[in-house]
Amino acid sequence: MILLLGGTSESLEIADSFNDANLDFILSVTTDYGAEVASKHAKYVSNMLLLPSLIHDFLRLTRLI
Repeated sequence: MILLLGGTSESLEIADSFNDANLDFILSVTTDYGAEVASKHAKYVSNMLLLPSLIHDFLRLTRLI
């Protein structure tokens, strides 16, 4: 599983490339609007704010580590 930090049109292009390559990934955004847009490009979307104190828990929760 790959964590893609989104929020730009470039991240959506990368997400599309990951889909084309059949790679599993989570597209992380910071707003509800970002999540709405991201959901058109990714199966798994997170709009959880990744503060330094929360990153480790997020990675464990999503089984990225």
